[in-house]
Amino acid sequence: MDHENSESALRSFPPAPLAAVRSVPTGTEAVDVDLNDVLAGQLVSLTGALQRLGIYDELLGCVLDLVELVASPRARAGVTADRVERLHEHLTVPQALDLRRRLATTLAGRSTVWTSRLLRSLREQSRPLYVCGRFYARIMMPEDVIAPYRATLVREAGFMTPHGPHLDSWFSQGTNTINLWMALGPVVPGNGMLFHPPQYRDGLRRRYEACEPWQFVGQPRSIALDPGDVLLFHGDHVHATEVNITDRTRFVVSTRITVGPPAYRREGTGWVPYHDLRLLHTPLHRISSLRSRLTRSAIRQAIRTVGLRPTARPAVASASQETDRS
Repeated sequence: MDHENSESALRSFPPAPLAAVRSVPTGTEAVDVDLNDVLAGQLVSLTGALQRLGIYDELLGCVLDLVELVASPRARAGVTADRVERLHEHLTVPQALDLRRRLATTLAGRSTVWTSRLLRSLREQSRPLYVCGRFYARIMMPEDVIAPYRATLVREAGFMTPHGPHLDSWFSQGTNTINLWMALGPVVPGNGMLFHPPQYRDGLRRRYEACEPWQFVGQPRSIALDPGDVLLFHGDHVHATEVNITDRTRFVVSTRITVGPPAYRREGTGWVPYHDLRLLHTPLHRISSLRSRLTRSAIRQAIRTVGLRPTARPAVASASQETDRS
């Protein structure tokens, strides 16, 4: 893309039409969602779930603390007043990158607590649930803000730069994975995610981290979420990042669960542990990830890790460690 007049060109590009999303009013228990329907391709929005479960303010507090750390108290005050969708007006792109990485580390200690709270607010499911032990911060600033920094963000696809159509099980996730995609600011057509019809999932061929460019994957649909909404979608529902053609930063955090024990592809490029929800926060929590660790994918990842150890760079997480692309 010629970025010289990128803002005017992008603003004239129409966003995709909205996808069909089932909006579910949420409370603190027995929310009427069957996760098998999500695995079948349904998109479900838990409206206002983060606020009702007391998660939103904790998340936002972590963000604001780190904004002050990577930038200044003045930046914190600005983001507090203008909200996270104006983050790009108070932080530079390098500062936002620092924020994203620090936030992922900071949230790791709370991820299973918050995810468990969300899952236990749903009605009882037919199969046991397993929880990923990681949260991922996704900060998509407007494209004209990001454009000059493309060369320094080559490893940020899905986190700070767009990622093409893909299936999550191509990377470190299971084929029975559901994404919990949590909006801290507004998500609108033009800065969200694109979903392609589920029937195009079978037979997809990949090139590196996305579909082969020539493949037809159906007409995409976009989404809209309010702050505090949680979008649930199957990780193998073909999805991609929408190029941010708006004047707002799209700020979400995400994690994963599996319905039933995690089932990984043989050709997956990584592995992350999943914890049995029934054992989390009990005296047996230390063995909660045992089922996940006793898989071929975990063994393959251990072998890869040993093979890469002499050349590993400990300071920055590699793509194989953060292959949670959306």
